[in-house]
Amino acid sequence: VCVTCPTGAECASEGGGKTCGLRSAELACGSGVVVVGNWSRVNDGEYHLSSCPSGYSLVNTLSGTSVGGGDALYRHDAQQCVECLDESQYVLRSDVDTCQKCPRGLRCHGDGTLDPVVGGSEWVEEEV
Repeated sequence: VCVTCPTGAECASEGGGKTCGLRSAELACGSGVVVVGNWSRVNDGEYHLSSCPSGYSLVNTLSGTSVGGGDALYRHDAQQCVECLDESQYVLRSDVDTCQKCPRGLRCHGDGTLDPVVGGSEWVEEEV
């Protein structure tokens, strides 16, 4: 069964086309660049992106968000780890949240590390 390569596993090839990094046992592109994220093969033979490293947002919908595999918005071909922009964005929970704009008063590092600009100020994560 042929399936579309998820966006996050596409590799640019020398011929201008694209190959799929999930085809190799190492989950890497021909150039040796490893496909970002934790991918596993599920029962139907398709690969599922289960998590992304710190500083990345897991995306599996066309709108750029993350949903559960059984959700109607889930798209196999949209799976990817999107890197947050260093210093202008942050992400607290890489596998659930999308990259957010760094609020005024904080210094962001593209991941879950947030430093208050004003000494002694305290920031807390809102309960969702």
